[in-house]
Amino acid sequence: MKILLIEKDSRLALRLEKSLEAHGYDTDTIGDTIGAKEQISVSSGLYMLLILDLELEEGDSDGAEFCSHIRSEGLDLPILVLNKEDDIEGRIKALDSGASDYISKPFPLAELTSKVSEILSDSSLVEDTEDGEVSQAAMAPTINSNILIEKKVKLTKREGAIFEYLNNNLNQMVSREMIFENVW
Repeated sequence: MKILLIEKDSRLALRLEKSLEAHGYDTDTIGDTIGAKEQISVSSGLYMLLILDLELEEGDSDGAEFCSHIRSEGLDLPILVLNKEDDIEGRIKALDSGASDYISKPFPLAELTSKVSEILSDSSLVEDTEDGEVSQAAMAPTINSNILIEKKVKLTKREGAIFEYLNNNLNQMVSREMIFENVW
């Protein structure tokens, strides 16, 4: 799964990127909102999560403003905000601007990877059961709200990931290369 990390501190960004990649997440890193806007517009639909430093200073907006911009553009990808520990007002502003969750700095890398995993599983459109079955009833409303199928279909984790990627990119052209880059 592909993640866009927007972090102004290049040393911290490198540590976060390495940790995320060690856990199997393909991560692109940008240091300011201008570069992030360009990256998102060029890579429309490729990212499954945005990790955003709330304390951005460089670029055309701060973290909360950037979060609002993403939502105003109609992008529904989850946003995890990184914020300094004592800035409660900033966290509230970010959440009100459309952030999905936040982590207070400093934080252990294990907390970040746990939050990322939690957010990505919450945004999943596939309901996993203990025996690997997937309920089509959970999928149908996203595809066509007039259809409800009470049949379960077994999918492998890879098939579920491909389905989720395609469903997150409805009405967009998706090539084999894009699927390969974002799912494998």
